Parts: sequence; structure tokens; C-alpha cells
Amino acid sequence: GKPRRLGGPLLDEVTNILEWPHAIVGEFGTEYLDLPDTLIETVMVHHQKYFPVENSTGDKLLPYFITIANNDRPDALGPIKQGNERVIKARLADGKFFYFDDQKTKLSERNDELGKLTFQEGLGSYSKKVERLCKAAQHVSRTAHLDSKESVCLERALSLCKLDLVTNLVRELPELQGFVGSWYARQEGEPDEVSKAIESHYSPRFQGDEIPSTTTGRLAAVLDKLDSLVGLFALGGRPSGSCDPYAVRRQAQGLVDILMDGLTESHINITELINLFMAEIAPLLERKKDFNADKAVSDLSDFLMQRVRLKLQDKGIRRETIEAVCGDSRVLSDINDAVVRCRALDGLIASDSSFALIRAGVRVCNILADDATDKVDASIFESELEKNLWNTFSTEVQAKWNEAKFKEVLKASDYEELISLLNKLAIPIDRFFEKVMVNDPDKAKRDNRQAIFRNLNRYFALLGNFKSFLPLLPTPVTTGSKS
Repeated sequence: GKPRRLGGPLLDEVTNILEWPHAIVGEFGTEYLDLPDTLIETVMVHHQKYFPVENSTGDKLLPYFITIANNDRPDALGPIKQGNERVIKARLADGKFFYFDDQKTKLSERNDELGKLTFQEGLGSYSKKVERLCKAAQHVSRTAHLDSKESVCLERALSLCKLDLVTNLVRELPELQGFVGSWYARQEGEPDEVSKAIESHYSPRFQGDEIPSTTTGRLAAVLDKLDSLVGLFALGGRPSGSCDPYAVRRQAQGLVDILMDGLTESHINITELINLFMAEIAPLLERKKDFNADKAVSDLSDFLMQRVRLKLQDKGIRRETIEAVCGDSRVLSDINDAVVRCRALDGLIASDSSFALIRAGVRVCNILADDATDKVDASIFESELEKNLWNTFSTEVQAKWNEAKFKEVLKASDYEELISLLNKLAIPIDRFFEKVMVNDPDKAKRDNRQAIFRNLNRYFALLGNFKSFLPLLPTPVTTGSKS
């Protein structure tokens, strides 16, 4: 329910701090029900460990609360109830005062105050962070092809999202950051899409919390989390062991969860965004003795890839498939493309006809030399098998793929089509390896045959690194000159 959304398992927490629990129902004035439910719940759950009371349909708070006393003596229950009622009324009165007093100043008029609030030592103020977020929003609008309304709402939400940090209500109740900004933005007439994004851009706030419900909110959350991660890694804040004072793991996992569970139709280039944020942050840290921008970018990319791998495992993707796809540097350039490729390869493995193509892909990868070129000279083909393989590839794979394709962003059906085309190469590849020596002593022949496989592998690699599928083959695939 709502207490869990705001603060975790309150029941477990209360259970663990009491020896003689006894539930007591208290009440407060109905005038406080004019406040947002989340404000009332935060006072109750976070600060008082009270359980809010809702109506039977769960959509309206009632002017009651349940507190658990560590005392079951009948003569003590009355004073305990009265004491808790005094406390909750005083806290709600403070909340009500701050809520209405804050609204005398518009969010947009608080920018000067925000400029005095430090985001992180060495990374400037929150105003500087907001500037980075708005610049990144413009980049995402262009590269992810957002429509004009989405673009305007995203940039507006990010320009306002941190301003509630300098309100009295958030100073009093820090757990309400984001919520307060959304309430005030709504009161000031901002579009619903903007206010919702302000509220949810910190989400998921804790383990088990939901990701933002709107596309604008999800994009805002991704940018906010990524800016923080880039800054923290630039400062050398990568977590080690159980030490994670800045909640880096939670932010990274939240970012990956949003991308893979919420923005499944979007194609956000995380690599570009990391570099964009680093370009803005690096000048702030250039005098820092141990600052190394390239290392920070590399460390953060590795850190995010670990989360991507774990998330793919949670989605039921095979370990071999994850290795085939996640060994590719382009994963962070489009995480959702990686998910689509994983599902396509898992589908291939599960199919009855998978063995021949997987075996062919593995053999091509195994024989390919690191220094192989892609320049094929058909005039020195010596064997009909050579000619047949190259012709089949040129006409049945390369020409058809390039003719039909292919868009900048590939869908599941595109990868299924690619698998279908590559299947036409399985038999010619097998026959080639059985009869032709790839690494011929004659350098010209060897280089030409390697070039054939360099071209073939480029299309296998569109799916992933087939070397990772070697353990799936029932018989060993040799890597010698004739394999």
C-alpha cells in the first residue's frame, strides 16, 4: 500500500522494535485532509511509525492513525493515545503552514536560492546540475526523435525538478523531494505531464519501488540518475564492498530498470550521454589531482554493464546469449536493442534448426584472424566451394539485407529476418570447412579466404559474438587451419 511506497515495510520495522505491542487508534482534525495524502503519510510513516487509515476502497485517507504501543496495560493506553495525537497534530500543523507558505513564491523564482545549494563538493551547485540536465534533454529530444510536446515537457520538468529542494517543506521533510515540486508546479498551472515527471524523477526511490509511470518521467529519471553517476564516478565514488554512501548501486540499478522495463520502445544512447555529462563536469574537476575522465567513463560503463547483465538474467535470458551480446561495446549505445538481440538469439537456440547456424557462426568466429581484411578478390578463387560460399553470401545475405535494410533501429522482426538469411549460409560454410584449407600456406589465398570470413562475420556479429555459443555444441569445434 501507500506506506510501503513511501518508506518500505513499516510492519516489519515496528515488529522488530517492540516487545509488548498493542495497537491504539488515534485521530486528528479533518482540516488536515486538505493536504496531499503523501505529505500526511510521510509524517505518519517516516517520522512517527504510524499506520495511516484509508476508506474501504483505498482511495481516500481518513482522519485516523494506528500507533503500536510497547505497553499493554489498560491504564496506560489513554495517555499514550493522547500523547501521540498531540504529536501528530503538531507535525501536521507545521506541514500545513509550510505547504501554503511556500506557495507564496513560485518555483521558477527560486533559481537564485538553488544556485547557492551545493549538489556535491567539487561538482558545483544544483543550478549547474539543472543546466546539464536541460542540455541533455535537448540531446535526447533530437536523437530519440521526441515529438515537440514531449520535448517541451521534458525540458520544462528538468528545469523545475530540483527547485523544491530550497522550499521550507522539503527542508522539514526531505523525503518529500520531488513530491513537493510536483504539487507546487500543478498549483502554478504546469501541465500534468510536467508535474508527474517532477514527482517521479527520483523513482525508483528504494528496492521494490515502481519506475515512473510516464515517458517524460522516465526520461527525466534516466538523465538525473546518469548525471549523478557520472559526477560521482568522476570524483572516484565507485562503491566498494558494502560501502556505498551515495547510493550509487541503487541509482545505477534504477536507471537500468527504467530503460529495460519502461523505455522499451525508446533508443537512448547511454554512451553518448555519459560523454556529454563528462564534458560538462570535467572542467569543474581539472585541478583535482587524481581526476581521470577516461577512467571514470570506462569504470562507469563497466559498472552499468554489470547491471545490464544481471537484469538480462532476471529476464530469463540464457547465460551464453548474454555473453554473446554483452561483449559488444554497442550495448550501452542502445540497451533495448541488446534485449531484442538476446531474445532473437534465445529464440534461435530454442528452435529445432538452430544447430547448423550456431555451428557455422562459431566456426567463422574461431577461424577469423585479428588482422583479417574485408577485401575479397574473386579472381583468385580456387575452389567451387569458395565461389559458392561467396556467391551465396553476396546474393542471398548481403544484397537482400542491404536492399531491404535496413533502418537505423532494428526490430525483433528484422533480426528474425537476418537469422533466416544467415541460415542459407550454414551448409555452404560447413562444406567449405570440410574441403578447403582456410589458412593456406599461400599468403594471397589465406588472406582472401580470411577476407571472406571477415565479411560473413560482420553479419553474424549484428546479432552477437557466436564464440559464446561454443559450449552449446554437442561436439567440439576445432580451430585449426581446416576447421
